[in-house]
Amino acid sequence: MAPNAGPSGYGLPSRAIGPNTRRIRLVPLVSENEDSARATAELRARVARLETLVLRAAALGASVAIALGFLVPFLRTSDEASAAESIRLLGAVFAMEEAGQGPFRSEAVLASIVVGMFALVAAATFVALLMLQRSLEGNRRFGVVQALSTTLLVGCGGAWLLVLLLAGHSEGEVSSFSPAVAWLTVGSLAGMGIRYLAPPEYS
Repeated sequence: MAPNAGPSGYGLPSRAIGPNTRRIRLVPLVSENEDSARATAELRARVARLETLVLRAAALGASVAIALGFLVPFLRTSDEASAAESIRLLGAVFAMEEAGQGPFRSEAVLASIVVGMFALVAAATFVALLMLQRSLEGNRRFGVVQALSTTLLVGCGGAWLLVLLLAGHSEGEVSSFSPAVAWLTVGSLAGMGIRYLAPPEYS
């Protein structure tokens, strides 16, 4: 040991260690890697919360649009009609069957069945969207929503065609624009887009 070495053996003079000497408190330092890892974890958590918020908002918007499709008129009179009347989606299922008479009875029944199936798909899509809002885990819920939304969009195309046909055969009494089909179209498109907004860990 060096002649001036203190009790610690690190080459400090023995006079440096005494009752009046200030002791240096060593504070453990966190490495830069640990700081970077913690910051990355916090950033990922914030991004995950933001993605969850966006997906839930999209599902809520789609479900609200579909709900409006049941509340607003499916068929309504045009501006040129003498009296303002309207029929909602569920009411149209029974109104079309009752409207068919004589040789058009079978066509009216067929139209009523088609509209009924259309309303059933819309209701199923609405329920699937509500379930997706409750839990975003698993790709099965996203797959069901996308499949039903795609089916609903196809049904909206048929519903637009039906409304145009009814408007053409009503001599201007029925409007060619359906607010219900418009909202259901928006809801189906929003439902289809949810799958593409979802990150890989969700879908």
